[in-house]
Amino acid sequence: MNEIVWSIAVVIIIIVGYYFIFHKKKPYLHSNDWMYITNRSKYEKDSIQGIEVRTLPPSHLLAGEKGVFATTSFRKYDIIGEYTGIIKSDDMPCPSGNPYKFFLTDDIYIDGKHNSNELKYVNSHINIAKEPNLIARTCYLDRLPRVLYVSTREIKPGEELLIDYGEKYNDGFILKK
Repeated sequence: MNEIVWSIAVVIIIIVGYYFIFHKKKPYLHSNDWMYITNRSKYEKDSIQGIEVRTLPPSHLLAGEKGVFATTSFRKYDIIGEYTGIIKSDDMPCPSGNPYKFFLTDDIYIDGKHNSNELKYVNSHINIAKEPNLIARTCYLDRLPRVLYVSTREIKPGEELLIDYGEKYNDGFILKK
């Protein structure tokens, strides 16, 4: 019985010691920390499972452009993946007309032009579908903002993934009937 108690005590000491030696507490990102992250990169991720990029057919409003399609079923609230790129501020150089900017604030954005994944090709639902089937949500990991694309409803294989780009974009691109 004494050996069992000692064995359990040793295991507990090892676990507690490991926690205090190797665990580093990451503080939450405060609003005055934006300059800390503007020069830090998020690198290209592995391919996202369950989706693929396709060239859009002639019958599509954006014929010849790229779009993202589900290759598997997604349930409502499934996380499809992270929109990746380099975090930049408006005062940093960026090619004009870059279509792969995801704004976190008015002057901080993720530049997905080069260091990104398939999610940069998710199109706006405007003039394609009544409602988007994805929504973007920002969370913080290791003091860095991460943008996750989450399904708003069930998505079937073969369905194009679409998101709402926001009011400024929508107002400029709604086709008049």
